[in-house]
Amino acid sequence: MLQTTEKPRPKTILLIDDDRGVRTAISQALQKQDYELIEAASPEAAAMIWSKQQSEINLILLDVMLPGLSGPELANEIREQNPNAPIIYITGIGKEKLSKFNVPTGARLLHKPFAVSELREMIASALSEVVA
Repeated sequence: MLQTTEKPRPKTILLIDDDRGVRTAISQALQKQDYELIEAASPEAAAMIWSKQQSEINLILLDVMLPGLSGPELANEIREQNPNAPIIYITGIGKEKLSKFNVPTGARLLHKPFAVSELREMIASALSEVVA
């Protein structure tokens, strides 16, 4: 009897950032990892993607400062549908100004610029905590 070893399905990450350069850099940083990346440049685009594909999305990388809704406001909407959605916030805002955006206490947060290794470690940590 032949045994087939199926390769596990890649983890899907929804990246939400209005800066194309940031999206491109993160995409390149994760290219050699076993992740499928879906990009959104706005909260509206992210909401549409989430509504259609939330069952396929394993993790959300979310910029704190977005046009329209802030990252934490969008996260609240996402968590209304899935309270356990793993989210990593990314920001270029200094810690002193960050408090006005209501990032939840204890949230996973990466400050730009961050090292690729730091991004990969935080993603791996967040995904390892997800209950299957």
